[in-house]
Amino acid sequence: IEIMWQLFPATTNLAIVMGDSPLERLWVAECRQAFQAFTNRLQFIWLNELSFPEMCRRVASLPPCSAIGYGTLLVDAAGVPHEQLAALERLCAVANAPVLGTEEEQLGHGIIGGSLTSGRALGLETARLAARILRGEPPGSIAPSVIGAGPPKFDWRQLQRWHVGESQLPPGSVVRFREPSLWQRYRWYILGALGIMATQAATIMGLVLH
Repeated sequence: IEIMWQLFPATTNLAIVMGDSPLERLWVAECRQAFQAFTNRLQFIWLNELSFPEMCRRVASLPPCSAIGYGTLLVDAAGVPHEQLAALERLCAVANAPVLGTEEEQLGHGIIGGSLTSGRALGLETARLAARILRGEPPGSIAPSVIGAGPPKFDWRQLQRWHVGESQLPPGSVVRFREPSLWQRYRWYILGALGIMATQAATIMGLVLH
C-alpha cells in the first residue's frame, strides 16, 4: 500500500483480487485485519466472493483514483479453478486501474510491480529444509526461516502505460523489460546510413569542385 501511494498518491480505492479456496479465505481474513490501519484513507473493494468473469467486469469499471492489488486466484467463488498467471493476464488486459502484485513471477504478466516475494527463493528454501529432514534432523529442531521481499521491482512497460516516472519509484527499485530506444535498437543502421550519405556528399562536392 505504501508503494501504491508513492506511485499514485491520489488513490482512495483499492480492489483486492483473491480467490475463494480455503487457503485464500485464510489470506483474505489476514489481509482484512492487516488493512484495518488504512481504512481511514482507503476504501477496500473485496472481490473474493465473485466469479472470475464478475471480477473482470468489476476491475474494468472501477471509480477514479483506484488501484488493484492482486494476491492469489486459485479457485474463484463459483468453484472454478484458475491458472494464476493466465488469469492475471486476462484481468490486467481489461482493468481500468494499475495492478500491483505480490510475487516476482507475476512481473511481466500485467502488473506494474511492487514489493514482490520470490517463488523461486521459497522453493529453494523449502528444498533445503526438506533435505535436512531427510538427513535425519528432527523437524522441531529446525528454526523457522522467513523469506522476505527483495527490492521493489517494476515493469517498465506498465510504468509507461500508467504514466509513472522512474523518479517516483522507491530507492533501490529494479526496473525490468525496459525497451531500447530507436538509437539503441538501430544504431549501426543509422551510422551506416549516415556514413553512406557523408560519402555521397563528399563525392558530389569533389565532382562539383572538379
